[in-house]
Amino acid sequence: MAHDKEDPKALKVVGKKVYGDVLIVDDDKDICEVVQSYLKSMDCFRNLIVANDGVMANLKIGLQRFCLILLDLNLPKRTGEDILNCIHEKKDFNSVLDVVIMSGTVNERKFEAVRRLGVNKFILKPFTKESFVTKLQGFMKHKKFVN
Repeated sequence: MAHDKEDPKALKVVGKKVYGDVLIVDDDKDICEVVQSYLKSMDCFRNLIVANDGVMANLKIGLQRFCLILLDLNLPKRTGEDILNCIHEKKDFNSVLDVVIMSGTVNERKFEAVRRLGVNKFILKPFTKESFVTKLQGFMKHKKFVN
């Protein structure tokens, strides 16, 4: 009898898998609401937390563990690139399992800077619900967050 390997990152809730908390970092409150709606429809994350600027994002990352951070690069106060540098440099930050960049424009310099920091997943704005969910599910399967 074959047994499925348990995903240690998943929380068991009445027979379905629920994954950890997600941090949505974007200064556009409408984008945050749309992304929250899309993530809720996926029905597989525990909590959806929002930060509308880089300083707030850094504070939240320092205080809480996230399985996923959806990060805009163009933020007030501290850029998305600044946040990635903090995650990359400070090993005492709570463990962040994965980061996906959500951006309307990524020029070659920013793309290379982000890649050097270990992030190579992008969802380009604007996006539809279908394209967002499909792309995110593809990233999650690659990271073994979802069966």
